[in-house]
Amino acid sequence: MRKKLVKFIASASIAVLTLAGCQAVGNINLNEMLLKNLEMKSSESTQSITLDLLIDETKVSDPEVLRLLQLFDPLTIETHTIYQDQENLSIEGNVILNKGNIPFRVSIQENVLNIKLDNAWKPIRIEMDELGVDRSIQEDYVKQLAPVLVRNLPNPNTISVQSETKTIQDEVVNGNTVHAEIYGTEIPDLVFTFVKNIANDLAGLEQIVTLINNMEGIEPDDEDFFSATQLQEELQQEIAEFEPQLEELKNENFIDDNTYVKTDIFLDYLLQQRKSSTEIMIVVPEEFQEDMEGFAGVQILIESEMWNVNQPLKANTIKSRLYVTPDELVNVESFYDTLDNKEESVLYDVLVNDLHLTRNEIILTLDEPDAFINDDYFYLKEAPYSKDGRALAPLTDLTYGLDSAYEWNADTREVTVFDGDTRIVFKDGSHTAIVNGEEVSLEVAAENKSGTFMVPVVFISKQLKAEVTYDAEYESITIVQD
Repeated sequence: MRKKLVKFIASASIAVLTLAGCQAVGNINLNEMLLKNLEMKSSESTQSITLDLLIDETKVSDPEVLRLLQLFDPLTIETHTIYQDQENLSIEGNVILNKGNIPFRVSIQENVLNIKLDNAWKPIRIEMDELGVDRSIQEDYVKQLAPVLVRNLPNPNTISVQSETKTIQDEVVNGNTVHAEIYGTEIPDLVFTFVKNIANDLAGLEQIVTLINNMEGIEPDDEDFFSATQLQEELQQEIAEFEPQLEELKNENFIDDNTYVKTDIFLDYLLQQRKSSTEIMIVVPEEFQEDMEGFAGVQILIESEMWNVNQPLKANTIKSRLYVTPDELVNVESFYDTLDNKEESVLYDVLVNDLHLTRNEIILTLDEPDAFINDDYFYLKEAPYSKDGRALAPLTDLTYGLDSAYEWNADTREVTVFDGDTRIVFKDGSHTAIVNGEEVSLEVAAENKSGTFMVPVVFISKQLKAEVTYDAEYESITIVQD
């Protein structure tokens, strides 16, 4: 029960970092504003989120890390959302990278989630019931907890209201803009004040405890049952123990005023949020940057606007006779096969060439049975060894690590390796292999050793489009297949 409370308090405290207030500002009741938006039944909206990393590239020592940072810096996600009701919504958008755009579509229809990425001809289909997700129940929980959260959230030091007129999707809207700023040095006090407010709100704690007990199916006579009074006593004890440490925490300067949130939220006369612009800046204090390998922080910019609020809307659907299931996604190749034009797919390029999700890597050591295949430890059936200046290793382990298959013919003492359109035939003791029907000479023969078929490492790796490097100092062999 206490773990549930901790998660709740932590999640709620994060809300302080965006914008909330329990007091009226000007003629705007912020409490009512926040609750009003939770009552929204339908809407159409656009949103843009841009993440910009603050990096000193000269201090990034690992070239691979630098390459990945440059790939995702900056990263922008643009979306158009139609929220029809609790059961139906659709999102269409793009992930924008330096190398191009990755389009995507999402639809939820009566607890079925469909996701279409890039130019895939088969969407991913997820039955949300199987995941134990019921969006209507989740939204009901949020609506029950929201009043408790909202009335206990403190206002930041900088908050103001100004009357304005905005144009949203060709509609002229009169309303007010709420401007708020929260700086890093304010955060400990804001969070601490919020927790103290919650602890003093016995009626609110009763709502929290009732909700959590209901979620967990805990009855009053159960051993795990927790009352609001018990919860209040424990919270107040924790607060009393922590309060003397608050000043010490603030003096450690783990967060300063270079970290901040600035937001402008435009509300119509019904207090519905219609437009917003938010900047979140998270900066690593200078005294801690030395250990961050050039990473100094991140800037997040969020722009949104909303229209057709509480109007009849129809969410877009993703129609397809065929789908990819979550079970099929265990093998990433199942998703790649749904992409119509891999050569023009930015998503495929990122996953394969940048993130190397299809990469296979085998690390062997001569005369040692210990090996690593895709970072997993393997004990080989037979240790690799050198013969006539060429390394041999177990065929079964090599084909496993390189996503290939093989077939042993005991009568002819031949083994055939299958990989797509490639066929390689090795014969025990022969210096000749047959590759797609053509004879190819081997510098060292494949051979059976103590019941394990050993093949030349460099030869089979190259035939399966893998690169081989050898470290003479450690007598290790690395095979990489992209």
